[in-house]
Amino acid sequence: MFYNSFTKNNNMATIKAVVLKHQKKGDGTFNVKIRVTHRRDIAYIATPFFVVKSELNRKYEVTDAIIQTEVNNYVNVLRKALIELGAYVESYTAKSLADYLKACSTRGIKNKSVDFVSFMTEYVDELKTAGRSAYRNYAPALRRLKEYVGEAMPFENMTPAFLERFEKYLTDSGTGKRGISLYMSCYRKMFNEAKNRLNDEDRGIVVIKNYPFSKYKVPAIPESRERAAGLNVAKQLYDYAPKGIEEELAKDMFFLSFYLIGMNAVDIYGIEGSKDGRITYRRSKTKEKRSDNAEISIRIEPEALPLFDKYKDETGERLFNLHKRYKSVQNFNKALSNGFIDIRKSLEIDNLTFYSARHSWTTIASHDCDISEDKIARCLNHVSMNYRVTSRYIKKDWNIIDEANRKVIDFVTERLLVL
Repeated sequence: MFYNSFTKNNNMATIKAVVLKHQKKGDGTFNVKIRVTHRRDIAYIATPFFVVKSELNRKYEVTDAIIQTEVNNYVNVLRKALIELGAYVESYTAKSLADYLKACSTRGIKNKSVDFVSFMTEYVDELKTAGRSAYRNYAPALRRLKEYVGEAMPFENMTPAFLERFEKYLTDSGTGKRGISLYMSCYRKMFNEAKNRLNDEDRGIVVIKNYPFSKYKVPAIPESRERAAGLNVAKQLYDYAPKGIEEELAKDMFFLSFYLIGMNAVDIYGIEGSKDGRITYRRSKTKEKRSDNAEISIRIEPEALPLFDKYKDETGERLFNLHKRYKSVQNFNKALSNGFIDIRKSLEIDNLTFYSARHSWTTIASHDCDISEDKIARCLNHVSMNYRVTSRYIKKDWNIIDEANRKVIDFVTERLLVL
């Protein structure tokens, strides 16, 4: 009989083998997962077992006898681990319990080292399923690692010497210093994440025993070339007559971002609407790292209204119609990049990019408008350590941001037509 669940009478922890019908993979298979229910919360463990639709009944229960046996064995290992925990189970959340049981299954079923490539693959899938943009950083790092080692590599094989050889491979294949630094940072994060999830030193459980990054040092990201920024750049772009759709988009988005205090392209693309003459959003780049979700509210200034009208989404689905013009934010960014490349050539301005709008706002605010660094940081939605603590108790005052933005825009508009 297919082993469905196990409940420990005195701890309320339940495990059950399930197939989630909404998680069909691109190749048509489903992963059999173990659902862990504890303290009214749920977490899932991915198993090594995959099934196709024909091996499931209408309730999405596994019907293949061989797979049933394998899953039963898997669940039995987890059952034993759960029994051994005893009263200690109360110190776990559903997520930490799932991680603990996953480690037990790795040792009990495979009886071999945990695989780094598999772990990172699961992590990237988690990020993508959760809709977190960070997966775009980890997916290329995973792809480059697979190029070098294939589909599997135990954690203990990732030694300082291995990382040095891999770094040389990346360099020889044309990867720049910035790319190497980002890739290695991703692998370091994977090691830290695996140790956090799979090891429990307090209970003597050490699945990941090595840590190569104690000796191998991730190369520092080289300093960026100074971006084109400031009033002169804004003036040249303001006077420039775009040639083609992508140049027009680049110029328009530069000034839209500038009027919105350097709003990022991904946020412009995805923002859903405005209210009471303001746009309030959570900055995608940092919302997952902050307790306040990186929320900011910006007053829509009159200078921005023509661009709001030009790119208005008539369907009301989003604030701007960019998602109608470009299928994805990646396509939108590509069009922006192409536009700025062409404008750079025409104006002969090195390193002019979309981000120059944000940098220009900052430069003008600091150098020309004498706005303090603390206020600029708030306008850019940055958080200092001091403000991170006090912001928990102080209601945000958007007037500070509004006044600073108005001061910068006034300074610029008074000079764009006369310089």
